Amino acid sequence: MIDNIKVRKRINESEKLAILNMADPGKINLSGDGVHKSAMIKNISINWRQDYMHLAVSLPTFKYGHNLYPLKYASINDVISEIESTLGLHLKDAHLGRIDVSQNFIVKDPCAFYFDSLLYKDKFYTHEYKHGKSFLNSENSATLAFYDKIEQFKKDRTKLNDIKLIPEFENKNILRYEYRMTQRLGRVLGRNEVLVKDLYDKNLYNSLIGIWLSQYLSIIKRKEEIVNRGFKLPSELKDYLAFTGATKLGGESTIKKKIILLRKQKKFRNEAQPNRMIKMVGDLFKTGYLCRENEHVKELNSKVTGAALMNYA
Repeated sequence: MIDNIKVRKRINESEKLAILNMADPGKINLSGDGVHKSAMIKNISINWRQDYMHLAVSLPTFKYGHNLYPLKYASINDVISEIESTLGLHLKDAHLGRIDVSQNFIVKDPCAFYFDSLLYKDKFYTHEYKHGKSFLNSENSATLAFYDKIEQFKKDRTKLNDIKLIPEFENKNILRYEYRMTQRLGRVLGRNEVLVKDLYDKNLYNSLIGIWLSQYLSIIKRKEEIVNRGFKLPSELKDYLAFTGATKLGGESTIKKKIILLRKQKKFRNEAQPNRMIKMVGDLFKTGYLCRENEHVKELNSKVTGAALMNYA
């Protein structure tokens, strides 16, 4: 479930030149004074800042050519070793500056229904966009991102072919949940520093999965939905909104008792007003609205929890 990582490592000039010799010539960028700024090797993005190399790579994409399949714990060592072999560098003692934990889920309905059921997260800002929703903390050090994976692939037509090569993802709704830890990894994980080799530590890996799950569970979600109710008239919507408000105020008997108390206190202009109100409340609850646990929340809760349990090392 580990996806994107960012690595910082001090390298010398000969190591830098060796990397440049392997890079795609069309993807080497220079600054105005001719200094090499960045390069690409496969899906590895490399930037240089003074004596340091900053590397970003999606581990499952490096292994499979896409990140539709999650990277299992048992594969991390092999993938890192292959990246090291590709670059001709030792990375295990390099510093980690970012870790993304993610999973794709095939869901029953269009992804937008699930995004709408995720309401807010305490101390996080909510950002909604066309094909997803994100929750971002004030430090910009953590993001919970939910988005439609198929729509993301459509932005790059060459990548769309990868989905078609995987039968179980064809004509499906694929929702992706990512938890991105982009800063202060040591503080989050209770370590002075976090190195690439720490990804092989089962305890740390399981901590990452636990954080991914607990952060999702802390999102406030839509609790209920109306069953088999379509609104064909404005009056039906008005009645439903009145019903939901009435249930929050305590339900039929509580509201009727409140009206009777106000009548005893002579708060109405005439006797007809409280009687009409009592009848209106009674009619409202005779409509028979039936609420249930939100099915999209229920499904997503099950899938996220199940993925965490299956991926613990």
